[in-house]
Amino acid sequence: MSHFDQVVALLRGTGFTVHAGRVPDFPKFPYAVLWWPGAPRRSVYNLRGDSGHAETVFQITSVGLTLQSVQIVAQAMQDAVLDAVVEADGWVSHRIKHSGTVVPIQEDRDVIDEETKRHPFYTVDTYRLSAEVDPD
Repeated sequence: MSHFDQVVALLRGTGFTVHAGRVPDFPKFPYAVLWWPGAPRRSVYNLRGDSGHAETVFQITSVGLTLQSVQIVAQAMQDAVLDAVVEADGWVSHRIKHSGTVVPIQEDRDVIDEETKRHPFYTVDTYRLSAEVDPD
């Protein structure tokens, strides 16, 4: 299983709805969205010049109809991935680290929930997953 698949599984294990990159037109609140880059950044990690280090920076948007619901979703997402080690074939992975909150909780005035006629709130957290090619 890939790093992406394992992170999705961790997030969905929270019991909250987690969308991987695309939110349906009429989502049910609360939910989270995982934003994953197309490919990890690769860099040299040894004297031979092998590009054996990979770093993936991903974001999770937590969304709810109240400030409290966003806090609850964001905390659940953080609890699910923070310090988790997800393995992928051929890689030795390190603990997932929280890189920070890039968007504090705020109201999305461009969206209205059809059911409640309210604007949802959201926040965005960034995480970093790094791994090296397995030497074995």
